[in-house]
Amino acid sequence: MNAAAELAALEAMQDSVETIDEFLARVVPKFSVIPAHLRPVFDLFELSRYQEVYATIAMPPRHGKTTSIALALAYRILYDPACLNFYATYGDNLSVATSRKIRKLARLAGVPLSREVANVHEWETPWEGGLKATSVGGDVTGRGCNSGVIVADDIVKGRKQAESKNVRDDAWDWLRDDLMSRLEPGASLIVNATRWHEDDPIGRLKEDPLGLPWIHIELPAVRLADGTAGDERVDQDVSALWPEGGYDLSRLSRIRERSEHGWWSLYQQRPYPRGGGTFKRKWVNFLDEAPTGGRRVRRWDLAASTERDSAWTVGGLCQLVGKRLVVHDVRRGQWSPHEVDEKLLETARADGKGVPIYLPQDPGQAGKAQKAHLGALLAGYEVHFDRETGSKELRFDPVASQAEAGNFFLVRAGWNGPLLDELDSFPRGKFKDQADMLSGAYHALLVADPGDTHGGYSSSNDESTPSGYDA
Repeated sequence: MNAAAELAALEAMQDSVETIDEFLARVVPKFSVIPAHLRPVFDLFELSRYQEVYATIAMPPRHGKTTSIALALAYRILYDPACLNFYATYGDNLSVATSRKIRKLARLAGVPLSREVANVHEWETPWEGGLKATSVGGDVTGRGCNSGVIVADDIVKGRKQAESKNVRDDAWDWLRDDLMSRLEPGASLIVNATRWHEDDPIGRLKEDPLGLPWIHIELPAVRLADGTAGDERVDQDVSALWPEGGYDLSRLSRIRERSEHGWWSLYQQRPYPRGGGTFKRKWVNFLDEAPTGGRRVRRWDLAASTERDSAWTVGGLCQLVGKRLVVHDVRRGQWSPHEVDEKLLETARADGKGVPIYLPQDPGQAGKAQKAHLGALLAGYEVHFDRETGSKELRFDPVASQAEAGNFFLVRAGWNGPLLDELDSFPRGKFKDQADMLSGAYHALLVADPGDTHGGYSSSNDESTPSGYDA
């Protein structure tokens, strides 16, 4: 193709730019109706034509993510034929197969391709755009991504690799140091994955965004009305992500039977470490309404940070009826110190003065100052402070034992899911705040004598403190 023909072809393509829906209807009619859950994927690629996009996409297996990426890259190459794009995955065979698919789609769409650079690992348009396909550890040097899109698609292969920290480190280093070095001004990066491990590349990007404004898209197979992960065994109003694709709730329920660990990581985008082991979901009983009688306490586990990856402040309203430990309500957030104070007071007013409040006391002078501050804040309420000793695991053991014996109950509510996610991964999971809250609440409910009260708060002096607590 000579220069005049190239210019004419480019002008013809740019004269009537299609929407991505029109493009699909013309080139691959069977994909012309975009499933609702895949719309955000295509939207990211359309947005990347006009601004830099940094996004992660977490989606269940066999839900169309790689096919959607191939279609979207072909669309980008058609209408931005001078932009070089990159496609990277865990292995060369898959990378090459996807590159062939994208090239075929580009040809069907009417993209002229260069004869000089036509290798399946790297092929170009006459305007030096096109696609470079590679895999983890593979070559990315030579050219940069000039206003195109770099896609890192499942760069960790399978469970075995995901469980290896060395493999995760290698994938992360290659993504950060090699692949991202190809980003030029105007270029975008999309990291797409099925979640195998909480420390996978998406997990690490949530921990360390590398100075970039990431969009995190999570698409659980079973979801609540707000789109977050649901539990069909717990939540009454859940729906399947893609029933039209054959993944209705019945099929998903059968998939879940294979592996609870695999279900929550691969399908619900909630990876947790295998073998947390201390607690099992099957031990949990659910109530539609809280029972009457027994003793109730509100136990808090405190943190004071608004950082997304910091610990959470958690306050649980718990009840002991006979041997039954019932959790009525959990309030949880990543709040500033001032917001923590507001939540403590707001919750105390909602619970009423008949519900004792239990708080942890840090050691040393700082703990004494905090105790004085919170005691003054909650003046008029029955407040107790516990000094926690021993390991978190030791303190949680009595709760786990009661759960295994069938004595652990939750009142159905939206907080059930996050609580159970954390307990599933305990003690190896990142967050342990809710487990600590339950440990403290159960200890408080077992304490018969609330101790001496003074100055608006009380401090228990009972020395026979079970489960690693020094009250």
